[in-house]
Amino acid sequence: ISPAETDDDYVGGKQFGIATWTGDGVNDRAISLGMAPDLIVIKERGSANNWYWIDSTRGINNSLQSNTDGGTHVDTGIANAFTSTGFTLGTSGGSNNSSDTYCGWGWRCNGGTTTSDGAGSITVTRQTNVNAGFSILTYTGNATSGATIAHGLGKAPEFILVKRLSTSQTWAIYHVGLGATKNLALNNTNSAATGSAWWNDTEPSSTLITLGTEGRVNASGQTYVAYVWTSIPGYSQFGAYQGNSNANGVYIQTNFRPALVQLRRTDGNGSYLVSDATRRPFNDGNYRELYWNSSSAEATGADSHDGVDYFANGFRLKGTNAGCNGSGSDYVYSTWAERPFKFPNAF
Repeated sequence: ISPAETDDDYVGGKQFGIATWTGDGVNDRAISLGMAPDLIVIKERGSANNWYWIDSTRGINNSLQSNTDGGTHVDTGIANAFTSTGFTLGTSGGSNNSSDTYCGWGWRCNGGTTTSDGAGSITVTRQTNVNAGFSILTYTGNATSGATIAHGLGKAPEFILVKRLSTSQTWAIYHVGLGATKNLALNNTNSAATGSAWWNDTEPSSTLITLGTEGRVNASGQTYVAYVWTSIPGYSQFGAYQGNSNANGVYIQTNFRPALVQLRRTDGNGSYLVSDATRRPFNDGNYRELYWNSSSAEATGADSHDGVDYFANGFRLKGTNAGCNGSGSDYVYSTWAERPFKFPNAF
């Protein structure tokens, strides 16, 4: 990192962190991410259990599950508090059952401090971290085609997750690798669909996200949360690739060492494969995969299934199956850095 940078503008480990732990059932156990998160995502690794998405705008006890279409869950035992270095656990089996294994990821936003932003036709409650390209938005839908919400990032978003909070509904995804005429739902395996009702066939701008009338993003009177990212050179990247079914497969250059890689097939059925360099610290020929859309335990085995190798300036697909690297199949990816590649490691 640059010696001139401060905690406020450093876009590496202090903006994103990963932790793994074995549960002990002790209330208020501290988990360190090396930074103060505003969005945490928790998953049990050793057996089937739900995902838990918790953010500082909605509060520590209000979770969402990316493997279901349910609205807000009140979960008092998953996490107890956000801290300056991570978060504390409760005693729930979803995060801290004795001897069970877990992983958690955290993104820093604005310390839970929000603002009301009426720059779009729908007023949002927004917290934004421009330096890390991340916003958390909450809003109430109006079922108006072409409605807009402000994101505060100063450049066009490239990856958007929207979830209805008030009632059950599938998660909605915008990804720059697909564009605004297509859409994906997070908690199913369906191929990308074409339809204007989600994003109104309008690409996000440097200030606004445009919505259609689809109930997943803009039903009248329904409440929503949106997690919004844009790429930051040396820290995050979002894009698309075509598979080649080769064990020494497609290489994605990011110009940083990835810490987290998420992949999704778009031209056919596929899961949201999630790999990280903490659970896979070495390119050892074995994958360790979780799937955002599935409650299943961590899958492990030979790289021919879903393997991802990590390098100083990108990642390579080692799997040959259709889930991540089928011949001629189309995919989108999202990745965040282990540390910035912008500066040398020594001074």
